[in-house]
Amino acid sequence: MGSFLNGKSVKEWQGAFCRLKKIRQVKVQDILRIVIDGLEDNERTIFLDIACFLNGYEKEEIIKSLDQCGVHANSGIEILAQKLLIYIDENNKIWMHDLFEEVGRQIVVQECPKNPSKRSRIWHHEDALQVFKQNSGTNAIEGIKLDKVAVEDLIMNADSFKKMKKLRLFMMIDHVPHCGPAGHLSEKLWRCFAGNRNNMFALLDALVEEIFKFWSRGGGA
Repeated sequence: MGSFLNGKSVKEWQGAFCRLKKIRQVKVQDILRIVIDGLEDNERTIFLDIACFLNGYEKEEIIKSLDQCGVHANSGIEILAQKLLIYIDENNKIWMHDLFEEVGRQIVVQECPKNPSKRSRIWHHEDALQVFKQNSGTNAIEGIKLDKVAVEDLIMNADSFKKMKKLRLFMMIDHVPHCGPAGHLSEKLWRCFAGNRNNMFALLDALVEEIFKFWSRGGGA
């Protein structure tokens, strides 16, 4: 490397170091991918949930929400921390390095590069919004996140969830949507909605209320 750059300009040196940095980053990502692929299913699920949705949230909130969705979060989080894939700060919040987050999200994107609705997790707002507007959810979706939206931009109803039979984590930031009858929510998601009132996750008070109204009518309109 030194002999190659001997006599080169500062600009050429800078370009060479930028290329070297990218090469090193690719190698690190390859190693990370091997580590992630070697995780047990439960730990891998938690890793991807954190990478796509939960980076920076409080540990107890993550454990409570994921446990109620059928994921054994406490033991899984400890294993991820032991493997240095996440860390827990002095405020008991769980954090993941940006590079780890990027690799985790790449894994999800590669599930179906051209169609977000066929991936296990959807975190980009526009992708999530399209799923609800077009009722294009699929059985692949386990988690979905929406940023702040206006009521007129998003009227959610049972059909939006009809095909998302594996949906277990639904997050919506800074807004409570109107929701129609929830007859198509999966049993796993229903347990999650019914058992946790934490409004940071998609256990939204208004949605819970609509679900209760729906079932109190005997499950019909």
